[in-house]
Amino acid sequence: MRICEMTFLNILILLVLFPFQNCSNKMQGLNDLTSGTTTLLSQSQIPATLKFTQTPAASTTELSAQFVFSPAKAGSGIVSIQCSLDSAAYTNCSSPLTLLNLSVANHQFSVQAKVSSGNSTTLDYAWTILQTVPVPVPVPVPVPVPTPTNGMKAIFFAVGHGGRTLMSCDDGLSWINDRSDIGADVGDHSPTSSHGMDAGNGYLYANYGWGYNGTLRRSRDGVNWTTIHDGSWGGGVVAGKDFLFNATEGGIWSTSTNNGTNWLQIKNPETDNVIAQLVHLNVTHLNDKIFITSSDQKLGISYDQGRTWVLLINPGFLGNTGARYFAEGNGVIISVSYEEGTGQGNVSRSTDNGKTWTLFKMGRMWSPPIFYGSQFIAWSDGKTWFSSDGLSWSNVITKIDGQDAPSYWPTATAYNSKTGTFIAIRSGWNQVNENQKAYRSKDGINWTSLDATKFKGGNSVTRATIGEIETKYCP
Repeated sequence: MRICEMTFLNILILLVLFPFQNCSNKMQGLNDLTSGTTTLLSQSQIPATLKFTQTPAASTTELSAQFVFSPAKAGSGIVSIQCSLDSAAYTNCSSPLTLLNLSVANHQFSVQAKVSSGNSTTLDYAWTILQTVPVPVPVPVPVPVPTPTNGMKAIFFAVGHGGRTLMSCDDGLSWINDRSDIGADVGDHSPTSSHGMDAGNGYLYANYGWGYNGTLRRSRDGVNWTTIHDGSWGGGVVAGKDFLFNATEGGIWSTSTNNGTNWLQIKNPETDNVIAQLVHLNVTHLNDKIFITSSDQKLGISYDQGRTWVLLINPGFLGNTGARYFAEGNGVIISVSYEEGTGQGNVSRSTDNGKTWTLFKMGRMWSPPIFYGSQFIAWSDGKTWFSSDGLSWSNVITKIDGQDAPSYWPTATAYNSKTGTFIAIRSGWNQVNENQKAYRSKDGINWTSLDATKFKGGNSVTRATIGEIETKYCP
């Protein structure tokens, strides 16, 4: 009843029941409760109000998602902001939050705000990621052209342990000049373990030795090989436009201007920080750049074929990696690798010519990526992966002779951009001799295996590339 309608008897009863209460205060509390306000609760007990200001579409093919929510972080009475994806344990988070490498499935994202009393408010958002079948960018059918006047022919070239080399003169249809060193140790720690290769200026180059001093070899025909550098191990070789570069363990980095006949050691390991700080090297030739990665979280980059170097410490993509491969296109450089022991796959991306990198985990054992048409293509987990930017990836099951590829399908791969042909040779310790296979593809998805008359298995193959030799050396 209203106070103005209360009788004297009513007021007397109230005074008897509440002799020490302030009537005006009590009425204020009563009015607050009936009006739905919360002035009787302290601010520390009030659950925080949450809202999303950005979410992914309810149905999408994107394998990443960004959420923007407010409040963005703990503070002002909120003791924690935590997030959970697909009912996983809550962990501390803040806005904006980007989720990467999501699977094709239904997903739910939850964000929870807590105040000091323990009260909390939770906000959920559900969405669906749909499967998309990537359509590889078609590569124009090559138009036959006359034999170049310089008499050069494009070939596929591969190397392996035990001093093994082999090549294909017919666009991957068959492999010839398949040879290995007689009596060589075929393990990965020996003078003849394969550790680097390249092709350029009409020559083939192969680098051997890991843990034991090996050799850098040169050949014009893939049959006859000459040692042009020795006394060290590891590293690799790059055949540039007018420079041959060879880096090995112990800071022995050298260049040659006459295809390896004479060498100049360009850095002194006693005085130069770059080569002194890089150990257990992997050398990669990427267009006009040379990348040298090491097992101790460092990256060396040369933009002038090996004459000068930039050293990056902890660039953001290195780790305990067993192999690291690079590809470049659309203003982006990507690198794929795997972590030894777990086999966890890593994909790294740089948009500033290799100076800084972002890393995210995806897949497992990766085969070398290739920039194909206008997109990157790579292979992991029995799937063919595609991306135009190195950030968003889609995949389809790789097919071999019409059947799904095995989940473990590491290969040495190469691509002939003039003919639109991919080649692959199985690598790994169990993929040798009769278990080793070679394949050919026109789209990177559907592969045809070569029979024993076109390819004979042998020692483990580690790398493959495309190069040129004089036509007279191809039958």
